[in-house]
Amino acid sequence: MSPEERKLRSEHILSERGFPVNPELPLVEAESDISLRPLDEIGPRLFCLFFLVATAFEPDEKAFARYLREHDFWPDLTPRELEFFKAPAADEQFRADASWRIEALNTLLWASRVVEDLPPPSATCTLDELAPLFPTSTEPPEKLLDRLSLRPVSEILDLCDLTYRMHWALKEVMLRGDDLDLPADAGIVHQRHHALNWLVRYEDEDWDEVSCDT
Repeated sequence: MSPEERKLRSEHILSERGFPVNPELPLVEAESDISLRPLDEIGPRLFCLFFLVATAFEPDEKAFARYLREHDFWPDLTPRELEFFKAPAADEQFRADASWRIEALNTLLWASRVVEDLPPPSATCTLDELAPLFPTSTEPPEKLLDRLSLRPVSEILDLCDLTYRMHWALKEVMLRGDDLDLPADAGIVHQRHHALNWLVRYEDEDWDEVSCDT
């Protein structure tokens, strides 16, 4: 599918669901121009996000950070994540922001075929749903790592384009103060946008610096 066809597809889906559409938004990159993050980069990111979220919900539990250290994922934490792990109970807003990363995590689990389908962008996922996908404290990380398999670039770009345009629509509705009951949660869409932009190397930014421009 060409970038132009992908744009039209996304706009049609959004229009049918009641979202405003901006035909002037730029195209996403062509499939031939995309180099996805490799699995040996995605795998550690999954573990860092999972234990970040788990710690946000249970800040006094030390086993999460211990697992990251024991299995050599600690160097894969970003500067902001390291800051959070130093004192996870100290800042309520920091904990809230970290807990939202579960939606980015779920998006990357979808991209690496660990989960078959993403829920609608109006439905949050829970730690109870994702925890069984990860090893327990006594199991090796290979329980998850050996399952990873990237979806085709075309499938990832389909979601990337749709999410980008949906994110714009949600921001536009908020800016205009429109009273529209759209079938999407802005927090979920933002996290999906963040994860997908990191995955497709949008502006080739590190995780903490990923831009979700609309």
